[in-house]
Amino acid sequence: MKKIMILNASPRADGACSEAVYIFEDCLNDKDFELVKYDLYDLNPAPCKDCGYCRVKNGCSVKDLDLFFADFELAEYIVVFSPIYNNFFTGPMKNLIDRFQRYYSARFFRNIKPPIEIPKRVGVFICSGTDDKNSFNYMCETLRQSFTVLNGKIVSKFYLPSTDTNKSEISKNDIEIFMDNLI
Repeated sequence: MKKIMILNASPRADGACSEAVYIFEDCLNDKDFELVKYDLYDLNPAPCKDCGYCRVKNGCSVKDLDLFFADFELAEYIVVFSPIYNNFFTGPMKNLIDRFQRYYSARFFRNIKPPIEIPKRVGVFICSGTDDKNSFNYMCETLRQSFTVLNGKIVSKFYLPSTDTNKSEISKNDIEIFMDNLI
């Protein structure tokens, strides 16, 4: 059974991202996947301190994400759901991206190629309170760069604008198309 990991970077259980996650999970029910879901505000990743531990050893000196990284390494599919906060990811998602330093160090300091064996197909679902796609494009480019080192490739993207004014609605059809591009 293939493993799919959902990363929900929204703090709101009733927000647009969480609604999209719920619909995505519902669409996944009839498919043969093992689902692992992390709500990043609950996970609360500590920031990277650039202590240098991962330059010489496997892992991270901060142990709060050990279980997460074990799941992450085994997942074939990663799906990121995030709102836009100040033109970028929320704080916990930014901390998580920074904590991927352990894999960058494995690749560039310890010469482990690839630092994660299992390739990942990545989906990015971004909700925006306004209608400015520049932040969405920047966020996708940030993840593209990160996942290149992490043996991953973004294969599905979705942008939902104007969530603050409720002008946009999430349809099951949109989620199904997003999922079809992913898997």
